Parts: sequence; structure tokens; C-alpha cells
Amino acid sequence: TDEPVCFPQTRGQSVKRLNSNIGDLGVEGRNVILLDDIIDTGGTIFNAYDCLKERGAKSIAVYASHLLLNREAVSRIRESGIKVFGTDTVYHDPEKIADADITRLPVSYIVAEVIKRQYLGVTTRDLREVDGVLKSCFGGARKGIDEF
Repeated sequence: TDEPVCFPQTRGQSVKRLNSNIGDLGVEGRNVILLDDIIDTGGTIFNAYDCLKERGAKSIAVYASHLLLNREAVSRIRESGIKVFGTDTVYHDPEKIADADITRLPVSYIVAEVIKRQYLGVTTRDLREVDGVLKSCFGGARKGIDEF
């Protein structure tokens, strides 16, 4: 199938459990998306990356809410070729991440939109869906989503 397969991650997930989860879904020749809340040192995503590569994943992208990127995380991302997408909630020197495949997505638009709607008494229901956020805050652009 051409559909990507997604794996939500949990901090410190054991390699044994991760291998079991990945083995059950079959990733050979497929695009894989890893979902994580925080990338700190990158340990969890690189354990997953290794498992996925061993099982023949075609490509691997990571979407995370917050990119702490401590220690060697940026150099590991750079060397691995993983595509990483995350919010700009944590500042990083642009020079530090310039040559790594890291796309930072701004959150100020969505926060401003929620505040405005709350003030006006307008629903935020459509902002709970990806397309609603993209339409309201980014003019419909699906940057990072359609690229994969």
C-alpha cells in the first residue's frame, strides 16, 4: 500500500516493545511517520529509526510538538537523513540547525487565532483538525505534510 504508517512514540520506549510494534504492522517499502511529543536527545526516535530501517522502511519522517534538540540530537538528525518537523516553541540558533533536515512550524498563528476566537465567542472546533488549522492560520498551506 502507498499509505504511510504512523507510530506514536512514548518517552523511553523499550527497543523490545518498539520492535514488537513495528513488526506487527509491516513497514517494508512504506513511508513511515513517527509522532512524538518532545525530541530531547533523540534517543527514542533513533531507536525507532534503526528498527524501521532494519525492516525496510522506504522513508522516515518525525513530527514532534517540541524540539529541545539537546546534546548530539542535531548532528544525529543531520547524519541520519531523517526529516524532522516540529513547532517553534523552543528557540534554536538558525546556524545550529541550518544543514539538518529540520522544519520548524510556527505556533504563534494558532495561538493568536484561539485567543481572538475566545474573545469574540467564536468556536475553535475547526482548529482541532489539521485542515482547519491550516486554512485559518496558514491560508491552507500544508507545508511539511504534503512534502512527505
